[in-house]
Amino acid sequence: MTLHISETVFSPWLTPVRLVSTTNIVGTYYNGPNNNGVNATFTIAATSLTIDSVKVNVGDRILLQTQTSSLQQGIYLVKFIGTNIVLQRADDQQNIEQLKPGEYISVGAGTVYAGSFYTLVEPIPQVIGKDPLIYDAISTAGEVILPTIAGDIAEFNDVNGTLIDSGITAA
Repeated sequence: MTLHISETVFSPWLTPVRLVSTTNIVGTYYNGPNNNGVNATFTIAATSLTIDSVKVNVGDRILLQTQTSSLQQGIYLVKFIGTNIVLQRADDQQNIEQLKPGEYISVGAGTVYAGSFYTLVEPIPQVIGKDPLIYDAISTAGEVILPTIAGDIAEFNDVNGTLIDSGITAA
């Protein structure tokens, strides 16, 4: 299996996507073979898709942020473009254990939303694809500020979000 940089997540608190859709995309949602969000797909009856003035490519990570049915929201990977377009929930966003309330989603491309951030807010759904996933926009990238500990930059120590002193003095 070959991974593209767009499929790689470097931090459990910062998840990159190429594009964010801030309008409803019409399609057919399938919640996976066990009806739990794992391998869930979203199929769009189209041969191409443009989000925020950017044509979508196979391998792109996309945040569906404003679906009419909020259970469809989430981060997807474009798996197929042909007679239709198939999006699949990203491997790192398919189950409750992977979702972190407060995690940031950074957007890399788009005419309007490139450089913007979103955050996953509570409550986390009991079952992905059956309960809503809510992502709120952060108005500017300048609002993403790491806290400081006694004048030093804080560093995340573990997957629970524990902060420790990094030893790096804040400017």
